[in-house]
Amino acid sequence: VILFYKTSKPYKLYTFYRSSTAWRARIALNLKRIRPEYVFVHLFKGDQKSSKYSSINPNQGVPTLELPNGDALIESMAII
Repeated sequence: VILFYKTSKPYKLYTFYRSSTAWRARIALNLKRIRPEYVFVHLFKGDQKSSKYSSINPNQGVPTLELPNGDALIESMAII
């Protein structure tokens, strides 16, 4: 079980505006009143294949929720 907690370090949600899975994650976080810092990953330009993003999410997909402790949830259902 992952507990969401308030912290000075923000959650980061790596997202893309046309991704339905990222859309679901944004809605779920909003319902939980979690306001993440948004990092936009442009899938059509191939941003998800960069070495920096691949180190965060080896699956190279969106959404990815980076927790304040540095861990990352890389599946929308895990975020929801």
